[in-house]
Amino acid sequence: MDPDNRLVAAELERRWEAALKEVRAAEEALARQASPQRSTHLGIGKALEGKVINLAGRLPQIWNDPATTDARRKSLLRCLVDKVVLDRGEHDITIVASSGGAAP
Repeated sequence: MDPDNRLVAAELERRWEAALKEVRAAEEALARQASPQRSTHLGIGKALEGKVINLAGRLPQIWNDPATTDARRKSLLRCLVDKVVLDRGEHDITIVASSGGAAP
């Protein structure tokens, strides 16, 4: 084989391998994006679990309490909401991804 042809073939092979790596990376990123996020189970004791459940039941009361400042409400929302996605399609749709708790 001609030395020039070997250089061309080696360069084409290098580009091919680089393109395959990019495709694999893109496929993996797409798979991660498409798969539902798994919720993490925290190993907490029964006493703490009871307190969390009690607090969750009181969220509307805490939210509507006149002593709760707007800054505290914003802080509470940041704890409860991971992200908000707005889909500007035919109909406006809002999806709120929570951290496992119910928003008030």
